[in-house]
Amino acid sequence: SAAYEDDRSELELDPALQVDLFAGYALGRSLALFAAAENVFDAEIVAARTPVPSRAAPRQRRAGLRLSR
Repeated sequence: SAAYEDDRSELELDPALQVDLFAGYALGRSLALFAAAENVFDAEIVAARTPVPSRAAPRQRRAGLRLSR
């Protein structure tokens, strides 16, 4: 179904597809290595139309260590 920018359903947003990835690997009971990518294909997505078109975030990547207690 259609997605709209406004509460009166007058400003329709274009259909869009964003692909995100996440991978993690446990290094022990409380330590994990992770990597993530958002908007893998760097799609240009209009996320808002008021007052001017605003684009969603471009491709982003991150990696790190997660420590849990």
